[in-house]
Amino acid sequence: ALRAFGRGVFVALQYVLPQFAITRAMAWLSHRETVWVKNLLIRGFSRLMGINEAEAAQSIPNGYPNLNAFFTRTLKPGCRPLDTAPAVITPCDGVVSQCGPIEDGQLIQAKGFRYRVDRLIGSSEQAEHFVGGSFVTIYLAPHDYHRVHSPISSVVSTHRLIPGQF
Repeated sequence: ALRAFGRGVFVALQYVLPQFAITRAMAWLSHRETVWVKNLLIRGFSRLMGINEAEAAQSIPNGYPNLNAFFTRTLKPGCRPLDTAPAVITPCDGVVSQCGPIEDGQLIQAKGFRYRVDRLIGSSEQAEHFVGGSFVTIYLAPHDYHRVHSPISSVVSTHRLIPGQF
């Protein structure tokens, strides 16, 4: 019950406090390497969010230089085995919050908001590749494991920052 209350408070604060200030403050805090500060942050975050510490590849909190390293921690080998039966594999932990067809260049991304594909990916030209396609939104909560995986060998060849509130 306390963990659920803590998560509720965490979410509620995101709606009433200035988002940019919170983001900047958390970015600053998450990179602090002072041992007692980072240990307090890691232990508090882990307990509040119900992190399964047994899955972590390194000891908690001493195995991490800061909260950010813990947040993007590696797992012990074998913690996420692939099912041998045919299945849809997601690239991350999380919950499927939306899925469906892309219609009129738009999709429902989160909380009922419709987004234009070209604005979401930052390119009208690349948006053409998704005409007639489908989408899925996977929500990563703070307690979810924050690494992305691929079931095949691959290399990230490019990335793009899409500025905006969401």
